Amino acid sequence: MNKLTRQLLKRRDLQPISQRSEALKQYFSQALGQRVLGIEQPIIDARLEQVFGFHLLQMSPLTNTSLAGSSAARHKVAVRFSNNEASTAGLCVDVLNLPFETDSVDGVVLHHMLDYSALPHDLLKEIRRIVRPGGDIIIVGFNPYSAMGVRAFFGRFSTHPFWDNHMLSVSRLVDWLTLLDISVQRVDYACFQLPFNKPILTRFFSRLERALTARGLAFSAGIYVVAAKNEYIPVTPIKPRWPLVRAELSSAAENGYCNDSLKVECDKQNKTDTGMI
Repeated sequence: MNKLTRQLLKRRDLQPISQRSEALKQYFSQALGQRVLGIEQPIIDARLEQVFGFHLLQMSPLTNTSLAGSSAARHKVAVRFSNNEASTAGLCVDVLNLPFETDSVDGVVLHHMLDYSALPHDLLKEIRRIVRPGGDIIIVGFNPYSAMGVRAFFGRFSTHPFWDNHMLSVSRLVDWLTLLDISVQRVDYACFQLPFNKPILTRFFSRLERALTARGLAFSAGIYVVAAKNEYIPVTPIKPRWPLVRAELSSAAENGYCNDSLKVECDKQNKTDTGMI
């Protein structure tokens, strides 16, 4: 393996999202980013119709964009990652130490957070912690096996933060979710367009998208939306009920059902209760 191949395959370290949020928002506000958001939003809205509960959390590099407006949840929180946005509504947090109680959130929308997170598996663990059993998790990500993935692969030589990401395949994401006791309910694919702002290419690939979807080749789309449920139920230890055991020993002794070893145990219990030992 030569030096160039090792450089292409090397997985580089990502900067924290808080250092790249402004640049990512600027890119998503351009024509290509707006086109991507226009494709993602109807799918997110359709999945949010199946989310029930009071508390809904949105996590996205687009801290000023509401993606959960169609949700029926009464309490919606969007997190932000930059301290210089004091005038922006939302909550500034550490994504790996979210300020929420365990099992306190009914649903979470992870919008490209795993693509731009330096520790995506740890982020999933934190999301599993705060989402209640039976709660919903909607994950939006870029598909590495697509035109968008190819552009991002060669984009590692670029300095633009939009291409500074680690795209996760659906198969790997499903494996991670399964290990965390999170069951996948549905996977939607969309966006076959090339990541370039050319109207003629946009029209061409809109036709290609319909053709590929009709032939069952949607897995090559640039975007996927995974709808999952948290099936993890923590184990609660059962404490021994010692007073009940003592009462049963005393009752057995009074009724004459004690053998020699049980009489000794009864005597020890009585002496302990009366303070003789």
